[in-house]
Amino acid sequence: MLAAFSQEELSLIVQVLRAARDVQERHIADLRHWLDEPAATRRSHQRGGLSPAALRRVQLFVEANIERSIHIGDLAGRAGLSVHHFGRAFRTSTGATPRAFIEQRRIERARALIEDTDQPLAGVAAATGFATQSHLTTAFRRATGFTPAAYRRGRRGTR
Repeated sequence: MLAAFSQEELSLIVQVLRAARDVQERHIADLRHWLDEPAATRRSHQRGGLSPAALRRVQLFVEANIERSIHIGDLAGRAGLSVHHFGRAFRTSTGATPRAFIEQRRIERARALIEDTDQPLAGVAAATGFATQSHLTTAFRRATGFTPAAYRRGRRGTR
């Protein structure tokens, strides 16, 4: 099959194939770099997502106010969008709804408090923005498979 080509044509084909390989390797490196970033900090490559700056402002607001009631309107205001548009854009950017994101952050904070302090679980619930200890228990069990009390007992057994 290659005998039909001259040396000059074969040389040109080799150059094209090498250039194509270089382009593919650059794309693979970009994808690997993008996949190594934590999901929460990735830029959305889809249309309709939040800008990286707006997403960061929202994340910082949630972290700073985790112990309080956080309304979607407050988050939308930080992003400079209507509540409806913010909800869609946030989900496009993070893959989670704003409510699910807030709950995930509260659970992570509760887990840290349970591991690092002897604070009563009602205090952990209040410090992480859950309305009651029962609400904390329900959300924590749904996320981890353990109640906060069982998680604390298990952590003490490993120390």
